Amino acid sequence: MEMRWYINKEFRCEIIKNWKENGRKLVMDYTRYNKPYKEPRSNVIERHWDLLDILNQKESRPQDKLMPFTELPTEEQQKILKRYPELKHKRVISPI
Repeated sequence: MEMRWYINKEFRCEIIKNWKENGRKLVMDYTRYNKPYKEPRSNVIERHWDLLDILNQKESRPQDKLMPFTELPTEEQQKILKRYPELKHKRVISPI
């Protein structure tokens, strides 16, 4: 399995591919950093919490499943390709 992270101040995106089977590339994690996230107000001593957005690699929610790039919201696809135009040429956005 090949895993690549694309991280910047706006978002993080993880794309995976099974290179042994020449499989399609799938988004495993996509989290935007421009939302008004706040730490939980519970126990201040125990500060462990996760930043969950559109898709999270930990699969802790029902919607956290691998998805083709084209299933991300259109505006998010555009945001990713604006920062990483090389992904367009790596067939990340090719149809299923």
